[in-house]
Amino acid sequence: MSTGNPDAVHARVRVAGRALCALPDEKPTLLFVTGLAAGGATLLSMRPPALGSLVSMVIHPIGLPALPSLEGRVIGLRVDPEHAERSGFEVVFLHVDEDALSRLQAVVAATRVAMPAVGRADAGTEHREDPRVSLDLHAVIALPDGQVTGRLSNIGMGGAFLVTGDRPLPDSVRPGTSFKLEFPDVGRGGTFLLKAKVARVAEPGEPRGFGIRWVHVHRTEERKLEALIVQFLVGAPLAPESL
Repeated sequence: MSTGNPDAVHARVRVAGRALCALPDEKPTLLFVTGLAAGGATLLSMRPPALGSLVSMVIHPIGLPALPSLEGRVIGLRVDPEHAERSGFEVVFLHVDEDALSRLQAVVAATRVAMPAVGRADAGTEHREDPRVSLDLHAVIALPDGQVTGRLSNIGMGGAFLVTGDRPLPDSVRPGTSFKLEFPDVGRGGTFLLKAKVARVAEPGEPRGFGIRWVHVHRTEERKLEALIVQFLVGAPLAPESL
């Protein structure tokens, strides 16, 4: 399987555009808009904000001019550990003036991407389990007793699974062992180098390898990691120059 083609693993998630979103006390973040209506939007996210959070956003619909800045409030969220493409949050727009509403309605009519069922049904619960996305990336691990190479078969904001094939695992591979993991940042260039721990070793009947949990991921790396996961779901990078 190819190491650098998200489309080889996932069918693309339908999107209406991208949004530059800003939460209080946080740097603006690019997210994909998966649903758009005159009253609100849904956005794909592996780490959605808390219910009730205020968010300002500039939405860039596909093939259309950007909308004026909109203010919204998070009214629903979902982190789906089985289907990462369903993870995200819903916002309801606040204080939309007539001009902005008219432009928004025109974009909604042009995009015709329906609002997925993310929001109100989940509005009373915050699920913080770790959604994973399947992929196939070469990875290298530096352990106390040697180096291990393998393929990442899935990845999420909380960890990943490394398939090592037929090679025997070093003795140090046991739950709790710390190491650094290096793998490519597909689509953006460069590499990830993340601190992690062994979470579990594969059971008989599973592909040989072990589960990984990230340790103390810097916020900058966390943003890049989410962008990588979303890229494999959507088939397009979340890069500012792509707006």
